[in-house]
Amino acid sequence: MRLWRSARGRRRAALAGGALAGAVSLTLLAAPPPAAAAELPPFEAVDQFIGTEMDTAQNKSNDAYGNTFPGAAVPFGMVQSSPTTYKPGPALVGEKGGYEYTADLIRGFGMTRYSGSGCTGRYGGYEFPTIPYAGELVNGVLPSNPSDDIKKYYLKFDHANEKAEPGYYRVALDNGVTAELTASSRTAVSTFDFARGGGSTLILDVSGPNNRTYGSEVTIDPATRTVSGWMHGADLCDNGNRYRAYFSTTYDRPFESYGVWKDGAMTAGATHVRKATDDTGADYRHDNGAWVTFADGAKVTARTGLSYVGVENAAANRDAEVGTGSFGKVRNEAARRWKDALGTIDVRGGSAEARTKFYTALYHSLLHPNVRDDVNGEYLGYDGEVHTVPKGRHFYVNFAGSGWDMYRSQAQLIALTHPGVASDINRSIVLLAEQTGGWAPGAARMQGDNLQVIVATLDDMGATDYDRAAALESMTSTQVLPATKTDRTDGYQYFATGLIENRKGDFATSRVLEYAIDDFAIAQLAGRLGDEKSHAAFMARAQNWMNVFDPETRHIRPRERTGFDRAFDLRVREDGAGRGQFNQSTGYQYGWLVPHNLATLIGKRGGIEASTRALDVLMQDLDAGAYTKTGNYLSNQPAFGTPWVYNWLRAPTRRPTCCTARSRRCTTRRRPACRATTTRAPSARGTCSRTSGSTRRSTGRATSS
Repeated sequence: MRLWRSARGRRRAALAGGALAGAVSLTLLAAPPPAAAAELPPFEAVDQFIGTEMDTAQNKSNDAYGNTFPGAAVPFGMVQSSPTTYKPGPALVGEKGGYEYTADLIRGFGMTRYSGSGCTGRYGGYEFPTIPYAGELVNGVLPSNPSDDIKKYYLKFDHANEKAEPGYYRVALDNGVTAELTASSRTAVSTFDFARGGGSTLILDVSGPNNRTYGSEVTIDPATRTVSGWMHGADLCDNGNRYRAYFSTTYDRPFESYGVWKDGAMTAGATHVRKATDDTGADYRHDNGAWVTFADGAKVTARTGLSYVGVENAAANRDAEVGTGSFGKVRNEAARRWKDALGTIDVRGGSAEARTKFYTALYHSLLHPNVRDDVNGEYLGYDGEVHTVPKGRHFYVNFAGSGWDMYRSQAQLIALTHPGVASDINRSIVLLAEQTGGWAPGAARMQGDNLQVIVATLDDMGATDYDRAAALESMTSTQVLPATKTDRTDGYQYFATGLIENRKGDFATSRVLEYAIDDFAIAQLAGRLGDEKSHAAFMARAQNWMNVFDPETRHIRPRERTGFDRAFDLRVREDGAGRGQFNQSTGYQYGWLVPHNLATLIGKRGGIEASTRALDVLMQDLDAGAYTKTGNYLSNQPAFGTPWVYNWLRAPTRRPTCCTARSRRCTTRRRPACRATTTRAPSARGTCSRTSGSTRRSTGRATSS
């Protein structure tokens, strides 16, 4: 039986979609299959509502939120057609960039999403939202101007009237319209079934994405039942990255009427509107758009091609991928692709709940990165020029958190399950480096040259069908003195001295650890390609983590040029003077981030017994957050590897007993009651289930808050 109508409690009890799901997978693989009862198939096990509710009981801001969404996409597709919700009240909850489960209003149905993103109020995506309006027009125009208050057109709905499965979403809205969404790689196919006796209008809010908009344009062609246009706006986090997106939509029903709005004016019968500026400090959201009206009670199918090159390419994407094919045909093909993708990992046994956790996490991990090339192979490069990929290859973008959110686990999962995609990712990253001269996709969202770690990791796992020599040459030529080509903040000091002093702020101490991992990755690629000189040089520099290891307190610790700051409280992220030291984490959590040399770290921390005691303190609370804590934070990237440190401590089955039997929620207890024990369950299990189901850890996270 399909579980999409399962109780909200089951959704809340499950883990939010997570990238690696490695912690979950080892547990499930270790479970013996049941003697009877059919296993829940992977496709049926996916619950797209996991990770959609913010847990306001937790003092973690974005970190208590998965920011995932129910909607229609295919693995690694350009399009993620889905609803976006609105909830009156604090923007932290109500204006999420995807879908907030406690909301009862839908803002519209947009083309793209970032799964798992942070950056509250600065979300990207959600291009070209469509709002089905079931009321009558007044003198040929909408009853109120969307530029004045778009909220008047938001749509009431109830979760009981929703259905979601991979590649498909459906909702019966309170206004009598039933909306259904499905997608191919570059095309969204949607149906809007209007009830008789009301209006049948689609409002096209072309200037209504999730972040600031500098301009947009829309053109209506009644003769071909086509609407097309573009928008220019700020990308996720609004930190300087900008982009243009283009669309072309055909409808299978003729227009009864149509019109456009711009600022305070609505014009019935007009077929074109444009508002744009070169001022990238502007915000033109909702300032212009269009509407098209159909016959009373119409059921309308819209086929919308997306492109980042031009309107013509958007139309070509649509025509090539779906043509005039039916909604059902596109939905079936999307389902087939998801069944193939989810079937790359065959988990045996386990309860329906456990299988739902696992396959939902796997589903989320395959939403990003995304193809950016059109069906003709063209894509807009980071240099602003149009390039063409060879036939059969793809150009990928959206490496979560500039790679910071991806390199620790999702990259490895993709290499194991989709090796062809992994090679194209490496090829795309090398092209990025060639087009920009560096290793950051525009204004980097997180810290470190994490894309270099992704390339070296995928290469190590067999993704070698790319220009390996060019990748290594770029790495070794940019990450050296005089540091004029590096994207690493404070690269000169790091290259010259092996550390970044704490007065630099900007999470200086954790950057040293991240840069050391980057250097290790370069060294490994150099070694595989026979460059012994580079291998030796970068392996030596990969030990720079030792420069922020305090031998007296046996901890990773902020360091000034005159010595260690032993007064720094390792439970916090910054020193109280605004000088951040540990990015999205604490000194206790970052104290184990030396994955490339754990043996030496353990020795420096006092050996196996002392390190085990210290790790037990960290593991007493597995979801402590990143604020004034000695506990762990397995919802966030810097702590992902800590459960496996027990393997190095000769205690692979050791794990803390921190979950109550009743709630199964990780709680903070006094140390005697929450101690590490030895059990038969693998320690790689990593996390306890949450009652909220709204953890932020979600693969494909485009950035972190």
